[in-house]
Amino acid sequence: MGKEVTIDSHYDRFYPIPIELRGFAPGFFRENSTLASRRLEACLMVIQEFKSNDTVNKLWWLHDSFWHAALIKELGPDRANQLNLEVSEKIFRMLTITLLREKIIQWPCSIQELMFVFKTVWKNAFFDELYVNDPITYEGDAAIWTGTRCHAYDSLNKANMLEGYECGCQALRNGVMKALRLKPIHEIRENLINGDGRCVIKVTFSPSQ
Repeated sequence: MGKEVTIDSHYDRFYPIPIELRGFAPGFFRENSTLASRRLEACLMVIQEFKSNDTVNKLWWLHDSFWHAALIKELGPDRANQLNLEVSEKIFRMLTITLLREKIIQWPCSIQELMFVFKTVWKNAFFDELYVNDPITYEGDAAIWTGTRCHAYDSLNKANMLEGYECGCQALRNGVMKALRLKPIHEIRENLINGDGRCVIKVTFSPSQ
């Protein structure tokens, strides 16, 4: 007869007991004590996740800021900007294609539907509802988006790295619109980076031929 192995109250306090084991708590397994202990530990130590995807996204964009700073230090601002734009476009093109494949978004047929796609991309890529609720006005097949918050701007400003920085949001729009088979027609009219106090972006809906 094997040694009695009880469920330690330490586990009971910190780890939820699975349904299939609740009949044993605080009972015992009548088998090899070492094997029983390992089984209990494996079952009871539930792997936890962050409570919100926002935490993961914050860490990702913090990584992005550190990476860009390292590129500037090693390669200079011009080359760093070039690489940042290239990579950002690819990432957001891939993100948009993934959203399409998972049927989270649909192919847009109008500027209004295109801006809804952008909102969905922003919702999944950023945190704190960044850009999602900012005002948008429409002029025919064009939309004017106005925003006053930007995490990239805040990070660069705190690090005194605004000088020479080329805004990466243009690459974001390129990636999304190319994935949707649209001509990447967009214009930066005002920019936080340039000291305008806000970003004003014109986006035009124009399907590729």
